Amino acid sequence: MKFYLQSLNARDFLEVNQALTLSGVYTEPTDFTRSEVNVNETLKSLLEVMSEDQSILVYGISNGFRNMLEEGKHLQMFSKQLVLTVPADVNGYMTLKASKRMGVNTACGRVFELEQAVVAMHNGAQKIVLDLEKIGRFASAMDVLGRILAEAEKSGYPLDDIIAVCATSEQLRQAMAAGARSVGAPRSVYDNMLYSVLTGSETAAARDEWILTYTRPEVLDREEH
Repeated sequence: MKFYLQSLNARDFLEVNQALTLSGVYTEPTDFTRSEVNVNETLKSLLEVMSEDQSILVYGISNGFRNMLEEGKHLQMFSKQLVLTVPADVNGYMTLKASKRMGVNTACGRVFELEQAVVAMHNGAQKIVLDLEKIGRFASAMDVLGRILAEAEKSGYPLDDIIAVCATSEQLRQAMAAGARSVGAPRSVYDNMLYSVLTGSETAAARDEWILTYTRPEVLDREEH
């Protein structure tokens, strides 16, 4: 199972990653605009606390195929861990095809139905992002997720590369029951998963104990011997 955190906060990433190894970060354009953060500085802060095999999915803000492609190339120059995420439309599909040929990491988001996912898979999307909350406004999110997972398995597309983004703990449970192997969620959902049986004070004490125990070099040295 792979987990992605929806947060731009490096501390959030560190704390969740301590208890649950994350595959990366999932972002929406509004994650940057709402907090009015500096994009470059925020990405640098996240990358500093991530390992090389963890990635950041960054939704593109450009319009048009050529502009999207340039944005993807710019992100790739910034860091190989950044994955441009384009919409499931004509310009996005063209960007996926060109990016695959050029070796630019590109994912496909804003997928609401099976047909969009099929085209994204066919055009070489490295990952497909399904926002279950948004899909649920138009159809049964779990039905759509199930159909896409079944088609991916039939066509040989890696199920790990289909990310079901969940807004609540219940959605997370449903997505896992439907067969999702990768999920994305905000900090609150992971906190509920990891610490739901603890009170607030017990949660803080457990986190402090982990930090004191497993980040002290002398403890690690003693365990090795």
